[in-house]
Amino acid sequence: MALFKKSTKKLPADAEPSKTAQHANEPSKQTSARFLDKTSVIHQPLVTEKSMRLSALRQYVFLVNTHAKKPEIKKQIQALYNVTITGVHVVPAKTKPVFFRGVWSKRHQFKKAIVTVAEGQKIDIATNR
Repeated sequence: MALFKKSTKKLPADAEPSKTAQHANEPSKQTSARFLDKTSVIHQPLVTEKSMRLSALRQYVFLVNTHAKKPEIKKQIQALYNVTITGVHVVPAKTKPVFFRGVWSKRHQFKKAIVTVAEGQKIDIATNR
């Protein structure tokens, strides 16, 4: 016994097709990183003791969007800092449960990008140049 009846109503030939049929061929905008804005790829440079030690090796660490891909990160940093990038390593960090002041909660998910700059170039993180 069915609780709900299926609708078998037919649309006239001149009626508009449904919106789901129109958008069936379009790619999903939420999962694809190619639809990200130019400013939403890189959030900020990450300044820690380890990242300062890496800067001596021409490697710089940035917090990036969790949906960003390596080519987008490379292109954005080259545009922002006018340097040539030789390599990009991405380190995703998952959410982590934490117990703080008697309440269980989760840390936010984030992604770090470790970018290697070409020989003889550097990025000044303090002045964003």
